[in-house]
Amino acid sequence: MFEVGDHVVYPGHGAGTVQEVMKKTILNEEQLYFVVYFPLQRITLMLPEKKIMESGLRSTTEASELMNILESYGHKDIQEEFQKPSRRQDERLNSGTVEDCVDVYFELTCKKSHSPQKLHIEEKKSLDLARKLLISELMLVHDTSEMEAVTMLESRINTPLKEA
Repeated sequence: MFEVGDHVVYPGHGAGTVQEVMKKTILNEEQLYFVVYFPLQRITLMLPEKKIMESGLRSTTEASELMNILESYGHKDIQEEFQKPSRRQDERLNSGTVEDCVDVYFELTCKKSHSPQKLHIEEKKSLDLARKLLISELMLVHDTSEMEAVTMLESRINTPLKEA
């Protein structure tokens, strides 16, 4: 599954590194746990192997593939018509896929740049989370600082908004 040193993405927390794989006995049941450190949030989580598949934990996207996905949005037209706020953004962010995360970020930055007051509070939270998730993955796959990851993200997504 995952080994020490692997870079992974956990929906809601972003990209992190497996620091340790350990066996623990809880209620007379031995389980394997993955200890993952998330540098952007500066937190460590211990994730049980049994819950890994349903949690959406995945390996980070290859650096070149991630850049290709971001650059594909640099060629998209800026949206000017938007749906009413919905839980759809949360569902896509919880899917754990980088494509869904980029799509939410693009959609909400377009909406925010078109009319900042049109973002509902839940959309603001979704935009902030999508941005953090993408920045954390860029930081790990490119072994770069947060500021450099922000620049990579913002220079490739074709919206007039340069801060989220």
